[in-house]
Amino acid sequence: MMISLTSLVYAASGGSSWMITSNCSDYETALDLLTTVMGGELSDAFYQDILLDSNYIAGYLPTAGNEEIYNTPDDFFNGDTIYATLGQFVDQLPASNTSSAYDETINAVATALTNVLNGADIQSELDNAQSTVDFAMGN
Repeated sequence: MMISLTSLVYAASGGSSWMITSNCSDYETALDLLTTVMGGELSDAFYQDILLDSNYIAGYLPTAGNEEIYNTPDDFFNGDTIYATLGQFVDQLPASNTSSAYDETINAVATALTNVLNGADIQSELDNAQSTVDFAMGN
């Protein structure tokens, strides 16, 4: 199957949001880990491992364009280099700014949508979703 990249609308749901919190007991080691593994000298190996082990598609542009990683055939897709095709999408994704209530928001909207599809009142479900998000954000 050939996917036309020109006829698509691109979207992403954010990233893995790896960060160092204020509770970190060894800031320097944590910073070294993130800069070395996530975006430094070990990033290609890291992203190749998680791609091949768990089908994680990196949104990190220098790695997403790595032909060695993304041209690996996948048995599930009959030996096709599906990751090379998917990797072409990465530079088309818009920036995603998320809040601390991102997951709760996604879940609230999904619940509302499911309920509406099962016959619930749209406005009531929107109100419930808004209430859930407001609570998660401390409002």
